[in-house]
Amino acid sequence: MSAKAKTVIKQYDVATISEVLNREIPDLAINSINIIETGWDHLVAEVNGDWIFRFPRSMTSIANLEREKQLLDYLKNHITLAIPHYHYFGTDTAFVGYRKIPGISLSPQVYAGLDFDFRHNIAQTLAFFFTQLHRAVSKEQ
Repeated sequence: MSAKAKTVIKQYDVATISEVLNREIPDLAINSINIIETGWDHLVAEVNGDWIFRFPRSMTSIANLEREKQLLDYLKNHITLAIPHYHYFGTDTAFVGYRKIPGISLSPQVYAGLDFDFRHNIAQTLAFFFTQLHRAVSKEQ
């Protein structure tokens, strides 16, 4: 995201998302938009089933997203598990877009329905991720 991206979307709907993306990324053919989340900090939308777009809801959220981009750019060479890699950046309107990482949300209901071995595998994967993260980033950073 560039320093020029200073506006946030005012409407949190499919039509507004489509208009912004068509204007800012004209070569992206949009076939579908699914709003995943409208949280405090971001609107999150899935586009064409392949892309995730995050639209900050405030100037503070824009600054946080820029810091997140710097961290993810650094971590991509230090983490072996899939993490977002920002591909699209808003210029007039603040947003980022990245390829969707395959998987499902691990809600308490989904987790409770898994057998012990699968839950153990998830715990090992999370522990491995946090081990890599702690090795990649020092307290000073």
